[in-house]
Amino acid sequence: MEEKFTLRDLEVACDDLATIPYFPRESRASIIVQLQHMCPHLRALKWLVETATAHCKQWPGLSDLRGLLCSRFDAADGIDEPACSIPGFTVEENEARYLARHEELKHLSNQKMRPESKESMRQIAAAAQKKSLKSNEPDEADESLHAKSTGAAK
Repeated sequence: MEEKFTLRDLEVACDDLATIPYFPRESRASIIVQLQHMCPHLRALKWLVETATAHCKQWPGLSDLRGLLCSRFDAADGIDEPACSIPGFTVEENEARYLARHEELKHLSNQKMRPESKESMRQIAAAAQKKSLKSNEPDEADESLHAKSTGAAK
C-alpha cells in the first residue's frame, strides 16, 4: 500500500509548484485542495510536482496538472483527464511511448521464447493456414455428417 501524504506534504508540494512562473499565489489554498483530491498517494504527488517543475515554463493550470498526473497514475477522485498540453506528456506523445514500450516487450518476449516453442508456433500457424485454404473443401467429418443426415451410405 502506498504511503498517504500529509497536509505538510501538500504545502511543500504547493511551495515547489510556486516556483513555476505565473503560479497563482492567490489560489494557493484551492490548489492544495485540488492536489489533495486528485493525488492518490505521496509518490504520485512527488512525481507530479517534480515533473511539472521540470517541464513547465509557466503555470499550466489545474487541468493540465491533472492531465499530467493521469498520464502516469489514476486520479484518487476518479476524474480522468487524458488531455495535457505539457510538452512531453501530450496524448500523442503518451500514446507513442506506450506503443514503443509494447513493441519492446513483444520483442523481448519473442527473444525469450525457446526455439522449440517458436517452431511449435510456426507449425500451428502453418496448419491453421492450410486448414483455412482447404475450408471450402469438405473433409471426412463433413462427408460423414452429410451421409448420416441424408441416409446415404459411404
